[in-house]
Amino acid sequence: MVARLLHEHFVGRLIHHALDIGAGPGAITAVLNQYADHLSIVEPNPAYEAILSQQFPNSTLLIDAFENITLMDCYDVILMNQCLYYIQEEKWFAICQKALSACSSKGEILIILLSY
Repeated sequence: MVARLLHEHFVGRLIHHALDIGAGPGAITAVLNQYADHLSIVEPNPAYEAILSQQFPNSTLLIDAFENITLMDCYDVILMNQCLYYIQEEKWFAICQKALSACSSKGEILIILLSY
């Protein structure tokens, strides 16, 4: 469902530089990768490094917690799919501020949280 909604959201758009925070095994990252000229990925779990490197060989992959990363670029799209659950709630605001500061002037941050 998330993949379909993202396809609908991105279709026909030009995304120069995108950032996926907390990519996991890359299922949703693959959607973003189809629309971005350049993709950066931040994944804190080193267990996903090999699969992400293989799936997205042309991306910039950083294996570390987002709060430890120094962002040098501005992004047209920043995707945070299901990643906030793994971070202490008191850090959410600071992380969202950091993401916002890395957004280009016409960029967007997509935060996806599911409730069951």
